[in-house]
Amino acid sequence: MSAHEVTTEISGPIARIAIHRPERKNSLTPSVCLELVEALKTISENEEVRVLIFGSNERGFCAGADLLQSLSEIPRGEDANLHGFIDDHYHALIRSLFSLSIPTIAAVRGGAVGFGFSLALACDFRIVATEAKVGPVFTRIGLVPDGGCTFFLTNLLGVGKAMELIYAGKRFDGPTAVELGLAYEHVADAQVDEAATALATTLAQGPPLANAQIRHLVYSNNGAPLDEALDREARAQAKQLVTADVAEGVMAFLEKRAPNFKGR
Repeated sequence: MSAHEVTTEISGPIARIAIHRPERKNSLTPSVCLELVEALKTISENEEVRVLIFGSNERGFCAGADLLQSLSEIPRGEDANLHGFIDDHYHALIRSLFSLSIPTIAAVRGGAVGFGFSLALACDFRIVATEAKVGPVFTRIGLVPDGGCTFFLTNLLGVGKAMELIYAGKRFDGPTAVELGLAYEHVADAQVDEAATALATTLAQGPPLANAQIRHLVYSNNGAPLDEALDREARAQAKQLVTADVAEGVMAFLEKRAPNFKGR
């Protein structure tokens, strides 16, 4: 992995990952996408990690695809598989992030636009700097949304508002993101990392097995018929009821103390 383009840090139960291309506003290239996929794989295999923060540096969260480099690398010609190129690189990143079994937090400073906006939406929570600029700006250069933007934005806001933002190619700040329901909270730029860490610490204290099931249930049951949702919940609950974590949770409740969940 090219450490100068992707940074990864694991501190106890909290993992942090970020794109480090400040000279290109943390934009993505095919190779950076694959590096991020590898970093996410490493995090997914670490049983001690309970929360992921996908973070920013001084040049922002992610300015989307690096068009200058990406356009020079795309396959061309009659037999070119451009669909496969997008799927194998950019969308592989979204799948890897979305398939994690732990809560994920996007700590957004500066810009998160285009594919960078999709990347933030693929996380469970978004903490956004008050003066950040985020949004689906694809139409400004004649593109359609990718990175799951139409999926995530529609699920979060509904069809009408998603259409409005996408067609207009709108960018908006942290307070607007919170008002729309796209962000957990907005804070001053200098406090984004602190706020993300505070949320991650709280989430990390929760039951990891239950958290994994909750994440699966919420996303799987979004738009599903009630009977399917109830069946998934019953199956998940049956697995959870026989865990040591539930026994610890009940005992802690009876003893009026904080539970110490072990993920067992």
